[in-house]
Amino acid sequence: MMLILSLIPLWFGPLLFSRIRRNSPWISFLNGFIFVSLVGLLFFSIIPESLEVSGAWGLVSLAVGMWLPVLMERVFKVNETSTHLASFVYVGIGLSLHAALDGTMLAEMSDFSEHQTGEMLGIAVILHRIPLGFGLWWLVRPHFGNRLVIWLLFWMTGGTLVGYYGVNEIVNFFPAQIIQCFQALVAGSLLHIIFHNTFQHSHSSQDQEHQCHHDHEPDQFHWVEVVGNVFGFIVLVGAVMGHQFVHDYHAEADEAMGELLVRAQKAQLKTLL
Repeated sequence: MMLILSLIPLWFGPLLFSRIRRNSPWISFLNGFIFVSLVGLLFFSIIPESLEVSGAWGLVSLAVGMWLPVLMERVFKVNETSTHLASFVYVGIGLSLHAALDGTMLAEMSDFSEHQTGEMLGIAVILHRIPLGFGLWWLVRPHFGNRLVIWLLFWMTGGTLVGYYGVNEIVNFFPAQIIQCFQALVAGSLLHIIFHNTFQHSHSSQDQEHQCHHDHEPDQFHWVEVVGNVFGFIVLVGAVMGHQFVHDYHAEADEAMGELLVRAQKAQLKTLL
């Protein structure tokens, strides 16, 4: 049941976006919601988790993800569309890998000794997938249309299913440090695309304002965007707290297991002596 619920947020955002007219105030709401929740998810969940495991190499990967598109455009003179398309290819691979890790977490829910902890894990996975689903549509569709969004959603859905039904294979296939380095690379690329799109959107809005001489139009739905920011922050807090709760639970469980192993080794030494 939780597996199905985890797939709904990925598809709900794009389906909802596709039904909203461009001049609707809901667009402003979703813009505010997505920016806060997606950027916050990267800064407070995905990036810290990656750096905790991968260390300095993760920091290097993050910097490469942020500045590689700029290097390609300014030094190698690759056009912006090709650069972003290449970025979305490995972002899609990274998101599929992230989805697979989510699938393994959902599969491990039954291993928690406390039922409440397992439910908290499932809710955290669902909450942090809401910004990802909306964010894919928000970032990809304006540049590459519906087809690439749908492919990315299928990749993430497939990754979730592979992770859920092949737990041991996914966990043991790659070292954790390599996985988290790649996650940091993807996070850096997403940050570059997000801030580039936001700056471009603001710049085009200002140009339109000067051309059309309608000073009131850009701020018409400003308060709706603020409401979206608030809702995005609420979802972000729920997702981050849920992941932190589960992380602390794992840490306590590992510490307790370590103490048991030490005691068992001491007892074995005493019997040998």
